[in-house]
Amino acid sequence: MRVLLDGVLLNVQTPSLAEALAAARAQAESTGRIVIDAQLDQRPIADEILASPPTLPTDGELACLTADPGELVHDALMGVAELLVETKADHRASADLLAAGKLEDALARLPAALRTWETVRQSVGDAAAILGLSPESPPLVGPVGELAGGLAEVKRCFSAKDWAGLSDAVGEDLILQADRWRMMVLELAEHARAIRGANRYAVHPTAHPTQPAAAES
Repeated sequence: MRVLLDGVLLNVQTPSLAEALAAARAQAESTGRIVIDAQLDQRPIADEILASPPTLPTDGELACLTADPGELVHDALMGVAELLVETKADHRASADLLAAGKLEDALARLPAALRTWETVRQSVGDAAAILGLSPESPPLVGPVGELAGGLAEVKRCFSAKDWAGLSDAVGEDLILQADRWRMMVLELAEHARAIRGANRYAVHPTAHPTQPAAAES
């Protein structure tokens, strides 16, 4: 089958989709880039197929797009840093509502806040994987563990209806976590920018950092 990489036809013999993807990824990695999108006959390929592509011979055209992993990671992490600024403001607003006795309004904001942290963790985890960092490696290990404890405390307070404890957890601990995570994210972003263009990444077949959405209000 035909293989296009950033619009350029590769001179390769690839009878199966598995071999075509392997050829595209190898060519991308040889120039310090990663495949971020793949289409078969102008149709997106499902993630599960990308992870385990068929090896049977097939016809068609595989078109792949690539990106510099450092640039990709840097841009995604800068988006996370902005999201953390919004998250901090959201936590402060929730704490103010609790202090004012507006319990219903404060509790209505909690699910969105917890979903935002999940987005942050996923985005940072994706970026770290591309950079070859595990959750147990510096600078991730401290913030990851502290955040898990902070979120567990929020859930405990909610379940126990401990509104004073919830106010402290949201208005103090999670605000502190937002500051710490933002510092860590900016450090990772600078690291990614410093090495972009170099073939020094742990490339996964479908790895690319999750782009964070704006915080929900």
